[in-house]
Amino acid sequence: MGLWRGRLTLVLLAVLAAGVILLPFFPLASLILWGIFLPLSGAAWFWYFPRLQKSYRLTLSEEAVTLTRGVLIRRQYLLPCPRLIYVEQFSTPLAGLLGLRGIRLRAARGRLTVPALGKEDAAAFLARLGEFNRG
Repeated sequence: MGLWRGRLTLVLLAVLAAGVILLPFFPLASLILWGIFLPLSGAAWFWYFPRLQKSYRLTLSEEAVTLTRGVLIRRQYLLPCPRLIYVEQFSTPLAGLLGLRGIRLRAARGRLTVPALGKEDAAAFLARLGEFNRG
């Protein structure tokens, strides 16, 4: 949730700065921009992003990795563990500041990306995945 809110904050600051710069030249356009963008970003900040964060369910079994997510439309992704050929842990600069890591899983004919896990959760997930591969 912190990652998406951080991204939204950066976009919001950029739009507000553009609105301030353009206000003397295009006052009506700036006011319309603020009148539409601010309420939409507020709804995303207080309603959508918290629900999106709560909707993430990542499960790992010997058979498959399952990711379920979605607020308005619920999606479920299934990646069979026996077909797993590549695992990558990554972090963007903003996610790194927030202590988050992402994981990319690739199989023979599919891929799955888990965008934001805590450092400890990502390490535990990778360790458990390694146990399944050894066994």
